[in-house]
Formats: sequence, structure tokens, C-alpha cells
Amino acid sequence: MKKIIAAVAIPLSLMSFSAFSQSRSDIETLLQSGVADVNTYLNHYVQPAAEGFAYSMGAGWANTAKTHSTLGFDFKIGVSAAAVPSRMESFLFDPSQYNNLRVSGETGPTELPTLFGSESPGRTLDIYEDGFVAAQVDALPGAGMPVNYVPAPVLQAGLGLPFGTDIKLRFLPNTRIEGVEVGILGGGIQHDIKQHIPGLRELPFHLSGLVAFNSLKAGYALEEITDGRGELQVNTWTYQLLLSKKLSVFTFYGSAGYISGTSDFDLLGTYNVSNFTNPIVDPISLRYAVAGAMGNVGVRVDLGPIFLNADYTFQEFNILTAGLGFSIR
Repeated sequence: MKKIIAAVAIPLSLMSFSAFSQSRSDIETLLQSGVADVNTYLNHYVQPAAEGFAYSMGAGWANTAKTHSTLGFDFKIGVSAAAVPSRMESFLFDPSQYNNLRVSGETGPTELPTLFGSESPGRTLDIYEDGFVAAQVDALPGAGMPVNYVPAPVLQAGLGLPFGTDIKLRFLPNTRIEGVEVGILGGGIQHDIKQHIPGLRELPFHLSGLVAFNSLKAGYALEEITDGRGELQVNTWTYQLLLSKKLSVFTFYGSAGYISGTSDFDLLGTYNVSNFTNPIVDPISLRYAVAGAMGNVGVRVDLGPIFLNADYTFQEFNILTAGLGFSIR
């Protein structure tokens, strides 16, 4: 189980800093441009991972509109993976947004890779002081992902309550996996709304509403940095109207809804920077917000108490979700 979690729960947003946090000198050289410039640069670089992770964390809550009978339950594990749009594999470095940081040899806007861009040797960044180049550092390359997806884990249990209502729980206690501390807590409620609509009660399909919240916290220590640590927190809200129809062992389902969420990344620690009288403390703080309409279609296959499901969600970052679980209705 830990290997499955490690494959998807170690946040890709944290990985964005591994490209330059391998040595103390790399961080401190980049910080010579000033905290504002570094935050502006990294905000663009990390954006597809941070936003994609928020979308992934908000997916995979339901695979049928049918709620459990009282005390019926289910448990499932799975993965939701957000596809990074091709337009977010790079960003435009606009020198007007920076005080001291420039792309070497360029005077105008220049395209640079994001975390999901090319990992081939890239450009050099010049750090200016008093009108002269005081230092140089390599621009961050792409991470060389085999596929441009941002995965997130789905570890979820559900319990049926009276009146056509299910409660859902996502939980992973703080766990250390390959040097990364990860914890997940989320919950949701799904209710059969078809029972309240005259004329629909006897029709052969299921209709329900879902509201769910999910939160992930993760962190890892940075070597060679005093109190160095990267921290990520992702919070999402998901609202869905679900419709499903069962035919034999197959349940076809779909939904329309809305998702909102935030991803917050902080790079903490004390950094001694050349030409700065005092060390810089906790230099990086990145904030991202996502929101938008969503719709999905999927299929579930019941094999006795065991089920498999897969669905595709259409939104700014399209999502592929797959899961395996068991259910006693």
C-alpha cells in the first residue's frame, strides 16, 4: 500500500524545488535577485503542478448516484490524474515583471520551461546589481515527466445513513514516505434527491447530490539549509449533481458540478545570500487558486462485492480517474 501511496501522494509541487535545492549555493545564488523576483519566477514555474494537484485532489468522490442502504458501506483506492494543458509546459518570462532578474542574452519576453516543460539544458539567468551582472544561475529545467499528468491518491470509505444519505471519508494519518511527510483528511455527503421530486421516484435511474471537502498537507526537509523545509497544503471543495443507470454488472454514471480549491507552497529556512547584510528567512510563499465548472462520465463494473471504476472529467485540467474497491449495499 505504501508504494502505491508514494507513487501518487508525494506532491509534484514539492518536486519543483528539487531542481535547484540540491545545493545550498544554487538557492542562495538565485536569491541574490531578491525575494520578489524569485517568487515571481517560481510562481510561473510551479503553476501547472500546483493547480493540477488541486484539481486531482477534488476528483473521484463518486462512481454511482445510488446511495447505500442504512449501514451499507464501501472502501476504495484509486488515482486521479490531471492532464497538464500543453500551453502550461512553458511560460513567458517578461522582464518588466522583474527588478533584477533577466534571461542572459535577451532583452524582451522569453519562453522558459515550467516544471512540466523540456528537461534539456536551458537558458542562463543573469542577476543584476547596480546595472551590472553580479551573478548567473541556470534557469530551472522541466522535470522530465514521462507523461504530463499530476496524480493524486484516492483512499476513501463510505457509509450509508437513513433517508438516502451517505457520508464519505478520506483519511491518511501523517505518514513519512521516502522522506516526505504526507497527511490527508477529507469528507463528503451524498444524498438521494430523486426521492424528493414527484414523478421521478419510480423512473429507472438514480439522481443524487454531493458536497465534499478534501485537504492534504505535505512537507520535506531541505538538506544543508538551516531549518530548511518545503511545505504544501491543498484544499478543495467539490459540488456535483450525479446521474447513474445500472445495466447488468455495469453502472454508467455522469455528473455536472463545480470545483474550487487552493494550493499553498512555502519554502522555509535561513539563507545566507551574498551582498545581503542579514540572512533571508522563509523566502518563498506561493499561492494558487482554482475554480470552475466540471462534468464527467464514467463506468463502474460490479464483480460481486468487488468493483472497478473509471471516469473522465472535463474541466480546465481534464482528469482521468481509476479505482478498485468493495461495496456492501
